[in-house]
Amino acid sequence: MLAPHEFLVGPLALASGITLLLRRDAGEASFLVTSAPGEPTAIFLDGQYRFSYMPSAGNDDWTGVLVPNVAIEIDETSILDASEGQPLGALVRKHTRLSIRAQRDPHQSVSTIAIVADLPACHENESAAFARWQIVLGEGLSKRVLKTFDAREAAA
Repeated sequence: MLAPHEFLVGPLALASGITLLLRRDAGEASFLVTSAPGEPTAIFLDGQYRFSYMPSAGNDDWTGVLVPNVAIEIDETSILDASEGQPLGALVRKHTRLSIRAQRDPHQSVSTIAIVADLPACHENESAAFARWQIVLGEGLSKRVLKTFDAREAAA
C-alpha cells in the first residue's frame, strides 16, 4: 500500500529521477521513468508495447499514479548466459550504469536504456545481465515491492 504523501496523479511529463507510473484502468499503461543520464525516458512495463521506450519530457498523453523515488532490486540468482542475446526487459550492469534492454518500436533494434547512472565502475568491458528484478519503495521494514518482472517470461 502507498501512503498519500508517496504518490501524486498526473501526466508522464511530471516524472523525474526514477519514477513508477501506475495505470488507473485498462486503457492506460504502466511505465518506469528514468532521468539517467539526462533526458527522461519512459519504458512501458505492460501491454503490447512492454519494454518499448519513448521520451517522457513534455508527454501529457499518458497519465496515472506517479510514484517517485522508487528503487530497482535485482535477483542475483537470475543471471543470464552472456554468450546469448538478452531478452527485452533484462537488466544489464556495465561500466557505471544499470540499464534495461528495450526497443523504441517493435521494428527497431534493441537498445540499453540507462536506469541508474554513476554507480561504482565495473572492470573494463565486463558486464552481467539479469532476468528477474523488481521495483520497490522504501527501505528496511518499510520496504514494499510494487512490481516484479522476469524478462524470460516476456520473451516466451
